[in-house]
Amino acid sequence: LEKCGLETNESCGLHIHVGASYFGKKPGKFDKYCRILGDIWKNTEDIMYTISNEEGELPRRGAKYFAKHIENLIEETLDTLRLRKKAVNREELEKEKMPFVKTIKGYQKNGRHYYSVNFDNIGTNKHTIEFRLFNGTLNPNAIVEDIRLVGRLLEVSKKIGDKKDKKLMKLYKKLEEGTEEEKAEVLFEMLFPEQSEKEVYQKRYEANTKLKKQRNEVR
Repeated sequence: LEKCGLETNESCGLHIHVGASYFGKKPGKFDKYCRILGDIWKNTEDIMYTISNEEGELPRRGAKYFAKHIENLIEETLDTLRLRKKAVNREELEKEKMPFVKTIKGYQKNGRHYYSVNFDNIGTNKHTIEFRLFNGTLNPNAIVEDIRLVGRLLEVSKKIGDKKDKKLMKLYKKLEEGTEEEKAEVLFEMLFPEQSEKEVYQKRYEANTKLKKQRNEVR
């Protein structure tokens, strides 16, 4: 990349688009997988910002504007759906197509696509789920590690939705409570069964958490 004359600066971001078609074409299952992805993200978003870059590197300043936290919008979406479930009968709910996706996209309108994870491309010509929190980099290893992170998130969301992995289901429930450090360990266990892969993100988390504290930037 450097030989081709490419470069990055402090404002450059790396946006990773994952084809939403990975979640299939059945509206019910598609929405379920997206809801689980959103739920995981809601419970671990601060951790994601910490591990989204190489060791010793914090999110770029522009991330506050162009990759804003979305956990509150996800929480509002889930609360809306819970209230909706109580207010209407089951037959009416079953007629609704992709309620999570529809609702989160509605909440995203004011901030457009400028969130850490962007669901707004679903159903468009792009039909992707976009992850915007990564810093720009020319390090090929870091790029692969970032892609692996978001790829595993989608893979795990789908497995949890299919209820075929009991261990994952137990770990998923543990994300609802505990300290950030405890949630981080649960997340790493969910996403990275190989110890060598897990260590990459554990080292990112430890180094960047320490750096945040040193710079007094803990959220």
